[in-house]
Amino acid sequence: MALCATMTSSAKAQCNGRYEDSLFSDIEKTTLTYSPVFNDGQHQLDLYSPKNDTEAERPLIVYIHGGSFISGDKSGIDCQHFAEYFAKRGYVVASINYRLANPFLFLASKQVQYQAVLEAMVDAKTSVRFFLKSTREGNPYHLDSQAFFLGGYSAGAVTALHATWIDRMDELSPEIQSIVSSTIGDLDGDAGLQTLPFPIQGLFSFSGALHQTSYLDSSDTEPCYSIHSKDDSTVHYECGPAYGNPDLLQICGSGSLHERHEALGLNVHHLVTLDNAGHGWAGLGNANPVFRWALDSINQYLYPLLPCAQSPLRQKPQSMESIALFPNPCHGSETIHVGTDSKFIQIRTLQGSLIGQFPVLDGQATLPNLPPGMYTLSTEIRNQSLTRSFVVTLP
Repeated sequence: MALCATMTSSAKAQCNGRYEDSLFSDIEKTTLTYSPVFNDGQHQLDLYSPKNDTEAERPLIVYIHGGSFISGDKSGIDCQHFAEYFAKRGYVVASINYRLANPFLFLASKQVQYQAVLEAMVDAKTSVRFFLKSTREGNPYHLDSQAFFLGGYSAGAVTALHATWIDRMDELSPEIQSIVSSTIGDLDGDAGLQTLPFPIQGLFSFSGALHQTSYLDSSDTEPCYSIHSKDDSTVHYECGPAYGNPDLLQICGSGSLHERHEALGLNVHHLVTLDNAGHGWAGLGNANPVFRWALDSINQYLYPLLPCAQSPLRQKPQSMESIALFPNPCHGSETIHVGTDSKFIQIRTLQGSLIGQFPVLDGQATLPNLPPGMYTLSTEIRNQSLTRSFVVTLP
């Protein structure tokens, strides 16, 4: 598995203990319409926030459901579990609906497929702008406009990547430019709030893709964290038609996007490659241990991007230690690589029960025949505690 997961210090001073751990037991959910133009269910969102939270400005995550642009809803189980996980840590999370295409027309026409992606793209932009507008008008949702994040699963991830990385008409082919003009007008769309900025501080993608890797250029410097399985036959890890169906648009998955980032010299795409998780690993929400691990992984990725974690007075020292762990997910009795100077690791259950302490020899440690599930691995280097979650799957 191509994964190098960097562990960070367990010190939680930067953001006063918020965001890294679950601090709130109760959350609130409110349904809102985000478009001033379309007053329908396809332009609604569910807003999740921690109950009785007194923080004045909080980071926002907009999560976009999957469904091949013809189905799905903001109340999907992955949407709920994602939103609840992050709201309990102090984030505000918006799970959005967006326009969906007629399934029969979608499968019969590539023009309809283009239009569906474009409409979803501008709906996502409008949802973000809705919250930006709110911060300028009394900030009723108590948001930090410098900490807006966007992502999703499958078609939702495709939507998030297109919304963020297509920012000029000349990036598109003449055919697609014509469809833009005849349907949504321009890249800012027809759902309202077009004159507002689109402030995205970071992206995440569960099994996402772009139609063309050429949409990525040197101006697309938003950090992005992608999780994608090599055996995904719905949204290919490299490039190919969706579902392997030549009647559907070609899309280029996370592997190809990572190569494009590297070719551009942009060190902003962080890719986790799974071997055999398929496409549906996120759709089951917490029922799938890979999804539970992905939430922890995204959480650790987002934290350093938060303004409170980047405060000059609270910067982590340049000498901060780190450790690499792979493969992840792994098998229960596998030898894992742990790039560290430490001579031991401790493995615990997610509930904190110690399973044991194990030696590290030449950067490797052998797992003690762990059953499938989620665990934490920790070690100590020069009096600094480091910890990282990992997933054990069946061989």
